[in-house]
Amino acid sequence: MKPKSTLSIWKIIFWGIIFAAIAYPFAFSTQKAIPSLYIFSSYHNFLIKGGGFLNSHKTFILVILISLFFTGSKRYYSVTASKMRLRHLDQEIDRWKFTPYIAPLHLYYMFFPPQTYSLSSWKGAQAIDTSYRYTVDRFRNLIFKRSYTSLEAQKRPTLFQIIGFKTTLEIFGYLISLLSSLFIMIYFKQDLSYYSGLGLAMIPIQTFLTRRIYWLLKAIFHSGATYIYVDKFFLNNYGTREPYIKLNDTLPDQKIGLKILEVWEEECLRRQKIYNKFRKMENNQAIILDCPALPESPFSEREISSWIDDISEDGITVRNQSNKEQLNRSPQKNSFNSKVIQLSHYKRRKI
Repeated sequence: MKPKSTLSIWKIIFWGIIFAAIAYPFAFSTQKAIPSLYIFSSYHNFLIKGGGFLNSHKTFILVILISLFFTGSKRYYSVTASKMRLRHLDQEIDRWKFTPYIAPLHLYYMFFPPQTYSLSSWKGAQAIDTSYRYTVDRFRNLIFKRSYTSLEAQKRPTLFQIIGFKTTLEIFGYLISLLSSLFIMIYFKQDLSYYSGLGLAMIPIQTFLTRRIYWLLKAIFHSGATYIYVDKFFLNNYGTREPYIKLNDTLPDQKIGLKILEVWEEECLRRQKIYNKFRKMENNQAIILDCPALPESPFSEREISSWIDDISEDGITVRNQSNKEQLNRSPQKNSFNSKVIQLSHYKRRKI
């Protein structure tokens, strides 16, 4: 799937100028053909008034444009969102690691490979993002673990834990700084205007702070920290936010495992094609999977065979007899039947 194109202020300005230039002769021709329509006269007067406004506020507009140009935070957003997503994945795996079940968020990422958060127009960013490789590596290491001590997952991490102390501190720091700058402007009432004096000098500072806050908040919501899309997916397909799906139900001889393999093959092929296109290679030739960000297969047949031979009938092995007795006394969680999820009905998301 092609990444979405981003609409920037510079594209709006560029296409606005192009449209204005094209519309001028069009309006002139239309009024010449139909004199009763004063399209050209109205448009000409509009341009004169617009030009007068730009001329009288040229300093203010110039400061705004320069501030927007030098206060971009798109890369900051992509780095922050990526770290937050991986931290969230690790936290979810950790809270389910003592159970024989796969973390729902982890399974969601195996169904919907995480995409890059990069807003760059560079197409290669889609191919070299390593988030999916990390997700598959964690899955491969997880399914071969042999010891479980509980049938109950720990509590979900709080939003603060997912965001992290550093990012939370940054948001509050930028917010306090922005409010402080507004307070300074209000205190010096004679310089309250943004068109001159202190107000004009505050524009770059407030633009930087506002954009930082915006991109940080956007990173939080896009990283999946709020569980919105994940919960919706499992509620629609399993009737609960957190289905207890056994790890051995994700093996390649099961329906879920087959779907994981299918997604892995499609994603590797898609990223390899992007990688080849980035290197200006023809995709009509035999495709060699040599993109450095591609994950290895989620399963290893040799390891799976030895693991299945050693697993107990109920799919649970424990460290000692006392733990097993405790598990036997614990109420069994509802086991959800493996089923094929029609992933084509769901839009590919970055989370």
